[in-house]
Amino acid sequence: MDLWLARNLARRLRGVNHLDEALEVGRQALERARELAADRPLAFEAGVGQCLHGVAVTLAVQGQHQEATRMASEAVELFSGLEKENRGHRSGLAGSLEVLGMELGNLGQFSAGLEAISRAVEIYRELRQANPQGFRVSQGNSLYILSSRLSELGRWREAQETARQAAEIGRDIAEAEPSSFLPRFAEYLNNLGKQLYLVGEVEAAAQVRSDN
Repeated sequence: MDLWLARNLARRLRGVNHLDEALEVGRQALERARELAADRPLAFEAGVGQCLHGVAVTLAVQGQHQEATRMASEAVELFSGLEKENRGHRSGLAGSLEVLGMELGNLGQFSAGLEAISRAVEIYRELRQANPQGFRVSQGNSLYILSSRLSELGRWREAQETARQAAEIGRDIAEAEPSSFLPRFAEYLNNLGKQLYLVGEVEAAAQVRSDN
């Protein structure tokens, strides 16, 4: 199967919750990408990184956090090297850092997770400066994860402010794409309510939750 088609099929299977099939197709795509990159690294190393990212996401959804972390770490290492030569790979690096930050947190490695997701947030901010309408969903998701990592480390004020930023971005997206993004926006609001409560803003937390 064509590498692009395989990656796309794995993503679609994951989207309809056929996770075992998505993982199988994703691993096949990764194996093929590695074979192609062995002969033509300049043409296919980015494809390896994209496949690693896709497999990591599927593993994360399945709850296989250790293996997801390993795949995401490899993707970050690969994209970090590529990004030094071509800044066009920054979005690939940010996406892999986003998954890594999430999965390290799921393994209880909160400080390492915070470092990874903070890098992702910074890259997405830079990307949106160049393209304000691009990467909104990715930036919102990365801020949501960053808020969780900060909260887990007891940095509640920072977590609350980051959660508010995520909610503001999420509100804009949900207004434009209500059918696809409202459930995710609800998660952002729940998180903001939680962080407000943790800093003692009980009434504000209740208001946010009532708006949800």
